[in-house]
Amino acid sequence: MPLSKDTLKKYKKGDIFIETGTYIGDGIKRAIDAGFKRIYSIEAIPDIADNARKMFSDDPRVEIITGDSKDVIGSLISRISEPITFWLDAHNLYGVEQTESLCPLYDELNVIAGHQCKGHTILVDDLSEMGKTHSWGKEVSRIDVLACVKKINPDYIISYEDSDNGTYGIIRNDILVARVPNNCLVYTVRNAHNDLKIHLPKSLQCVRDNLSPFVQDLDIIFFWDGDTVPYIKKLVSDLGMKNRIFFQEFTCGQPSWAEGNKSYNNMCRFWAGLIYTNPKVMEYEYYMRLDCDSFITEPTGRNLFSDVSGKVYGYLTDGIMHDASPHSKDLNKTIKEFEVSCNTTKYGTIDDVKEGMLYYTNFEICKIYAFLNSPYMEMFNHIDRNGGIYVHRWGDHIIRYAGLHIFFSKGDVVEIKGVSYNHQTYTLEKGVRKVG
Repeated sequence: MPLSKDTLKKYKKGDIFIETGTYIGDGIKRAIDAGFKRIYSIEAIPDIADNARKMFSDDPRVEIITGDSKDVIGSLISRISEPITFWLDAHNLYGVEQTESLCPLYDELNVIAGHQCKGHTILVDDLSEMGKTHSWGKEVSRIDVLACVKKINPDYIISYEDSDNGTYGIIRNDILVARVPNNCLVYTVRNAHNDLKIHLPKSLQCVRDNLSPFVQDLDIIFFWDGDTVPYIKKLVSDLGMKNRIFFQEFTCGQPSWAEGNKSYNNMCRFWAGLIYTNPKVMEYEYYMRLDCDSFITEPTGRNLFSDVSGKVYGYLTDGIMHDASPHSKDLNKTIKEFEVSCNTTKYGTIDDVKEGMLYYTNFEICKIYAFLNSPYMEMFNHIDRNGGIYVHRWGDHIIRYAGLHIFFSKGDVVEIKGVSYNHQTYTLEKGVRKVG
């Protein structure tokens, strides 16, 4: 059945679209309209594939692959690390036995289940045909399909959409949609009285009242330290928050050679790079960071993630600063060592960055796979091996600034304006910095 333009735009996840079953190319057209940067369509019947190839020959975003989807899809997605939007619509066509199976859906879902990323959006078409003895649907059970989808990610949100079959009309709830929300909010929570019992309740109340009403389906991930989970669960319940909540153990421990309590350094190391490699965080497209003592003090009036849509990084007004303390000592020198050896496209150089320049990262919005798939992570790994995060107390804020300056264009970074926010001495009232 045809995929409506509105449905695909509603559930678009990431920049990559893969469909199984090309037919007359409607899915490809919808994907182009939705703004996907790479579009793959797998078609088993050579004549149909050839026609589609001619139809979209002038669009470099589109690739038509001839073959049985159950054989093709695995090799295709093995080259992709980020979340994909799938449109699964391959099945027997008008009695043409193009594959050994009338419907390869189970095989497709099992292949997707083996992929490293668990945050794909999956749209399965033609639920109305499943279980009918006169069609390809006799091979397929709705219950079994849902079980296969949940095997990919048990935390999937499941919903249903109508399909528009043209002259045959609307078919209600004909499309199964399995998805993880595009955006998440991330906290790191120490088992310390001020963070846990004083600051976090206020921060979450601000999220409930001033952020969540404007961000549909905002999941919250807590990286917890110590036995904080029961308290956080009760706090969320007492506040009446409707967000889905997930807990990840904070496992970023200090090196054996680092003396004393290095919890701050561990946190900087986590935010500078390790966050991007966490499997739970990798399910999402963007994360927003808040510290326990970060407060969005007035209603945002809009979805702040929309400000960063299509971009890599968002920071608040007056969020570019300089730290004159000794805690950035030798960072530029270390990054220069990496920059010289890095054979990749650069948009800037560390030579132009004053040591200690930073983004105020106690609030930030990051496109996760933009960092994960860029030289930024190689730079972070070089910095991490150096040990300066523990020796000199290098912070994630100066590392983030340097990496964005070198490996991303100015157009990838956006200032998020008009937000009322407070973190320690940094205060914004409707986007205007208050000093003193």
